[in-house]
Amino acid sequence: MKYSKQYYENNKEKLLERKKQYYANNKKKCNERDKKYRDNNSEKIKKVKKQYTATHKKETKNLNLKRCYGITIEQYDQMFNVQEGKCKVCGKHQNELKQPLSVDHNHITGKVRGLLCPNCNTILGYAKDDINILQNVINYLKEND
Repeated sequence: MKYSKQYYENNKEKLLERKKQYYANNKKKCNERDKKYRDNNSEKIKKVKKQYTATHKKETKNLNLKRCYGITIEQYDQMFNVQEGKCKVCGKHQNELKQPLSVDHNHITGKVRGLLCPNCNTILGYAKDDINILQNVINYLKEND
């Protein structure tokens, strides 16, 4: 059903509620329809997402930082400046990297610790932020140098 803009504005809540109710009653049918659309239009969807991300780069980054780490792009930039654009662990500068510095955070508390290069961030991830594992790696390297 197509509605005029004015009708939609005057009945927005009612129409949204009707849409929610339809979805609730026809969830399986809607999911199948949506999957079929995604399967038939995957290239189009990728293209639209890519265009949106390119034109809304700052907004997209800000949303991702907010959603994942609870920080704004301004806070990210402040950390970047404090760290002089370098990884907090190895000291590699952003200019030497292909990817931007990653936000490192404690997975239990969610507290942001700093910005790391992808390699250092991966090391911490594989070690599950466990100091004992990292100490064992250090001991191993010292013994087998």
